[in-house]
Amino acid sequence: MNSSSLFIFAACIFLYFLNPTRAATCHPDDEAGLLAFKSGITEDPSGILSTWKKGTDCCSWNSIFCFNKRVYRIFIEIPFDSDGSRNFLSGTISPSLAKLQHLSDITLVNLKNVTGPSPQFLFQLPKLDNLILDSVGLSGPLPVKKIGSLIKLTGFQIPGNRFTGPFPNSLSKLTRLQYVDISWNDISGSPVRFLNQAENLWEFHATGNKLRFDFGKVKIPERLDKLVLSTNLIYGRVPPSVASLEELNVRDNHLCGELPKLPPGRFYTSDFEGNDCLCGFPLPPCKA
Repeated sequence: MNSSSLFIFAACIFLYFLNPTRAATCHPDDEAGLLAFKSGITEDPSGILSTWKKGTDCCSWNSIFCFNKRVYRIFIEIPFDSDGSRNFLSGTISPSLAKLQHLSDITLVNLKNVTGPSPQFLFQLPKLDNLILDSVGLSGPLPVKKIGSLIKLTGFQIPGNRFTGPFPNSLSKLTRLQYVDISWNDISGSPVRFLNQAENLWEFHATGNKLRFDFGKVKIPERLDKLVLSTNLIYGRVPPSVASLEELNVRDNHLCGELPKLPPGRFYTSDFEGNDCLCGFPLPPCKA
């Protein structure tokens, strides 16, 4: 090969590696869904989505994780600035995220200016294993029936939104669930059916809702370690089975009666304060 031919060959190889279309190695559906999500964001002061550019490999974008060139995880959390403030993203969540059919984990944290109704399209993702929408500006009723279709779900965390409507007892269909957090929403109704069937549940957090049910009808699941139900409308007696828990908080409800025998050193007075007429250790003794 003469020198001119060698030069042309080298130039072709160089241009090949610079070709932006070659860099787009992630799946077209994943790229399209993510770019649609970006288009729904009207403000990005922290530049979190600045690397999300068409024609580049979406597996190399900020907050995106891939396996075999398919996006399986989205993790976006707005950090504190040095002065303690946050540069929030603003906008809405595009339903085109449903294109990411290999997505197993979506985590959105502190996106308070990302608003809109409950993202029902997320419940069409067949491989979804972990859903975290923590302190996002979402509101409205949860898709009660659709939630029960996510048979692989192990984590369901939606604290700090403005979700309304009844507790989604369709969660009882999700036998792999280990962690549920619906704290600080406006959810009503009763989770008794779910709790009584949740064989693999480790933690259940529901502080600051409008849950109303008879606590005495709850059968504490064998594997449950933490049960946080403070600031609701719960009534009745505290069942003896709570003694198996590592952490329990039922303060600021309407519970009444003598507390069951509890292991010393595990529970605190503050876990039970603010109820109608609870008494017994660790609260003051019941009146004769």
